Amino acid sequence: MVGGCSGYAEHHGRCAPHAAPLLRLRARERVQEAGRRWYFTPRWRALRLVVLRQSPLCVLCLARDNRPVAATEVDHVVPHRGSSALFWDRENLQAICSPCHDRKSQEERGGRVARLPEGGGSNL
Repeated sequence: MVGGCSGYAEHHGRCAPHAAPLLRLRARERVQEAGRRWYFTPRWRALRLVVLRQSPLCVLCLARDNRPVAATEVDHVVPHRGSSALFWDRENLQAICSPCHDRKSQEERGGRVARLPEGGGSNL
């Protein structure tokens, strides 16, 4: 018995009903981790350069303020969340500046600020 539940603890010290949310979370984390790895592939680096060459200015600054700002990031319009189809879809990519990318990423996380892992490094 764990935490007042009388169910048999067979999954990570939890009964099946209480383990289900944890198992779903672990599965989602595995998919997201796989999606992060794509950013370090030669295929992504080549696609990123294509997008930045085709669209050297931040599309968000141009649309919002009609202001030409150099694009430095390639953003997924619809977050891929581990979907290879969304990740590699050229139509789902846009060139934006770093401040716009940071702002958009924070909004997608529900206003939460991303933390760097201990010792620095990237969340990607």
